[in-house]
Amino acid sequence: MRFRAVASVLALTVVWAAGAASETWLVTPDGTGDAPTIQAAVDSCEDGDSVELADGGFRGDGNRDVDCGDKGITVRSA
Repeated sequence: MRFRAVASVLALTVVWAAGAASETWLVTPDGTGDAPTIQAAVDSCEDGDSVELADGGFRGDGNRDVDCGDKGITVRSA
């Protein structure tokens, strides 16, 4: 019984640590952010990560028709 309780605590710690490690990818219109395009940022994301878009207009390949697939991410403006 004691082993099961310790294993449960360890499993919860691992899940909590994984959730705490989420990243935010900043994308700027001029491509100088953490990723050069919205699609590049989405492609770099793992579940729980966020893509934050800086102020401005996003044009060109990689900034339209963005495919998030089945990733559990958030895309938001700054």
